[in-house]
Amino acid sequence: MIYLLHIVIIFLIFILIKKIKYKYFAIYLYTIIIFGQRWLVGTDYVGYMRLFLAQKGYGLYFFLQEFIFKNKLTFQLLIIIVLMITMFNFLFFLYKYTKRNQWVLLIFCFSEMYFQQFSQIRQYMAISFFLISILCLINKKRLYFVLFYLIAFNIHMSVSIVVLPLIIFYFWEMKKYQNQIIVCILPILPFINFSFLAIKFGGHYGEYGDTVFSTHLSNFNLIAYYSILFFYITYRYNKDDSQNNKFFLLYLILYGISFKFAIMIRASFYFKIFAATFLVNYIGNNRFFVKKLSAQLVVFYCAFSFIGLVYTNPYRIQPFYWKPLIIYEKKNYLDIRVAYMRILRGVKLN
Repeated sequence: MIYLLHIVIIFLIFILIKKIKYKYFAIYLYTIIIFGQRWLVGTDYVGYMRLFLAQKGYGLYFFLQEFIFKNKLTFQLLIIIVLMITMFNFLFFLYKYTKRNQWVLLIFCFSEMYFQQFSQIRQYMAISFFLISILCLINKKRLYFVLFYLIAFNIHMSVSIVVLPLIIFYFWEMKKYQNQIIVCILPILPFINFSFLAIKFGGHYGEYGDTVFSTHLSNFNLIAYYSILFFYITYRYNKDDSQNNKFFLLYLILYGISFKFAIMIRASFYFKIFAATFLVNYIGNNRFFVKKLSAQLVVFYCAFSFIGLVYTNPYRIQPFYWKPLIIYEKKNYLDIRVAYMRILRGVKLN
């Protein structure tokens, strides 16, 4: 069982490796070796294989896909290259943003976000570049911020939804009373229908702006939302950490809106990683609990979330198939398409 293997390997890395930078490297290496060579694993894996065969798409992802296909390289190679880029960006962001914190790395490895990247391949590649752009914005490197944002946009246009909220929240000098007003609104967001916003943007995902797609998320999502909201409500307001709090608050707002306006769940993914950074800060800085109890609450929340992820298996990580990387296809274009189509016809999606 891949989830059990994941637990064992992650804890072995944290127990046996002492230096934090080597832990980051070991997590990266493990992810590429195991999940980079997955085969037919992930909700959208088959869909991306079809795009690979049809040579459909746009932007940098399509350019990479086209280059690999025309040079008779394999779809497996495309998957592992995309994961290498995505995972490197995620770990680089966490390493720099949290100043080499190891506990945020542990939380990330057991989070929904870690496994979601194996399904929503293209968007998570865009998210990883968007996070690098945020890092540049925080460090006042605004030219690089624009550059990495444009790279993210060129990979997945859904990033266009979140750039304006990002800039507003970044420059907003949020007062304590303003923060408290937003906190009072957050609990009712899942029950307000925001489909009247009818956000439209180009590409395939423009359909999500239609109210037909504005469906309820699951009860598990509702429990997760109110659980993480509980942590924020019991958190002690800290001016030194206001930037991280604002990004996390933006994630909560987008997540809350998405219960009745489905497009916003995609938007919330761009700030989901700030839930992990917030939980680490929460342990030593809350209103009601001693540090030990705070840590126990965070551990319980992360364990509950991971168990829910294993039980529901929403991204079809299990059953897990591993196939050693084959780089080169010794066939012509037609043979490659026929071979992959035979594979696709043999796939049964539940």
